[in-house]
Formats: sequence, C-alpha cells, structure tokens
Amino acid sequence: MQVQIRGVPSATTVVSLGRTSQHPILREAEGQSWKKICDYLLIDADEERCKIMMVELKSTLQKRTEGLEQLRRSLPIAKYLLAVCEVELQRSWCCQFSYALIAEKRTNRLDKQRTRHVPRPEKEHYDGIVVAVGVGMQFDFAALAAG
Repeated sequence: MQVQIRGVPSATTVVSLGRTSQHPILREAEGQSWKKICDYLLIDADEERCKIMMVELKSTLQKRTEGLEQLRRSLPIAKYLLAVCEVELQRSWCCQFSYALIAEKRTNRLDKQRTRHVPRPEKEHYDGIVVAVGVGMQFDFAALAAG
C-alpha cells in the first residue's frame, strides 16, 4: 500500500517502526502482542516544539479496532524515542501527539462512493485518544495532524 501525504513540512522525519521487533523488549511473547504498534512516526520538530504523528496503514477498515489499538500502543514508543533525543541533545521540547489510521478502502467489496481528490479524515475517539481516520490514497498533512 502506498499513500501520499501532501504538505508535509520539509523538516519532518519519517520513522518506520516495521522493524522494531528487533529490539528484545518488543519481541512477541506467547499470549502477548507487544509488537502490535503503528507503522510510521512522522516527527516535525523545531527549536520550540515537537509534533509526532503516529500512522497506521490498513488495506480496509474492516480491522478498524485492531488499527486503533496499534495506534494507542504506540505512544510509549514515541515517548521513548523523544526521551532518547532529549538525552542525546541535552534539551527538551513541548510535544504534541496525534494519531492517523489510513485505509485504502472501507471494505473488500467494490466501493461505489464518489471519489474525492483529497479525502478529509474523520475524527474518532478510541480509548482515550482521538484518531484521524481516512479512506483513500492521498491526504493533507494538516488535516491528519489536526486533532
């Protein structure tokens, strides 16, 4: 699945979390789902603030709850990476976290909805977090980050 996010600030760093299971603490143990975290972190930082968007990609929204749970579980990983940066750089930021669940289509059936050039994500509340949920292949960064 390939998604295009428009308007991403030029200083944004993209971190793929697909290989985090290499870290011993994140290896999946029997009966646990430690490695069920989001696919990407988009980190936009400057001198004063840091914005971290956690992004989960799904082919359909049929596994919506699974994707939402993966996003919820990703916050400690994002905070850990932020803390490592703060120690290394000997400084701290005021940080804002946001969540985005993106699906290629709603279901496995043929989708007969009108296509929008750049779809607007909907906000969904899930277990204490607000997630931008969008269906499509192109999104605006600002629309996903607005929480």
